[in-house]
Amino acid sequence: KQLKETIKKHKITRFIHLAAQAGVRYSLDHPLEYTRNNIDCTVYLLETLKELDLKETLVYASSSSVYGNNVKVPFQETDPVADPASL
Repeated sequence: KQLKETIKKHKITRFIHLAAQAGVRYSLDHPLEYTRNNIDCTVYLLETLKELDLKETLVYASSSSVYGNNVKVPFQETDPVADPASL
């Protein structure tokens, strides 16, 4: 509710999502907190933007972990992501 109110109050129309808990080791030691930070909060943000009809206003920065053990550097958006190192 607070997120929605803040967006309305300040008339925010563009969003960059960088918030996440990095690190596979942390996710193994703290799985519930990791899930909440990386998945639940992202879904909440997406649902809030959808409710406010702001569906095409988000830039999401993913982790390089989606490229798995790809040895090619730098990664490119067209590189395969079928075997990520972590979620």
